[in-house]
Amino acid sequence: MSDIKLPEKLWNTDILLQALSIEDADEFYNCFKKFEVVYRYHDTAYERVASPQQFTLRMMRAHNNIWTIRLADEPQMIIGSCALHGYSEDISRVDIGGAVLPEYRDHLFSALNLTMKSVQEKLRIKIVVGKTTIKNQMAIEMAEKLGFLFIYSGKSEAIVRWVV
Repeated sequence: MSDIKLPEKLWNTDILLQALSIEDADEFYNCFKKFEVVYRYHDTAYERVASPQQFTLRMMRAHNNIWTIRLADEPQMIIGSCALHGYSEDISRVDIGGAVLPEYRDHLFSALNLTMKSVQEKLRIKIVVGKTTIKNQMAIEMAEKLGFLFIYSGKSEAIVRWVV
């Protein structure tokens, strides 16, 4: 998978996004084990694996860019991740996604906003797409707050799109 050249660290006063590395494997894996639902979207990266290192490597391979989400005042603790995947230079499109532990949901908007600003500043991407379940109204509302438009609703999937 081709990488998108974006900074390894993005931050504001609340959070730090840091590129996922194999050194993060144990903390990253333990964070993801706490999620009640992990979306698969026909991607084997989220299937159960034998070790934290295997899981982390699989996630790194499945995404163009993936950052851990950390609190600015507790940078050693991983509370989630934010990622770009499905990058297509030909059609100037990338998919975005993110997840945080439930008690840190208010930080996901900040993480996605930092990622979107970086995409706008560093790349010539014209379309950013986000996918979620149709029942995840909070994610749909957050995407709309970020400037995405709700464009599709199927039986189980909702798609939002941000266009430059």
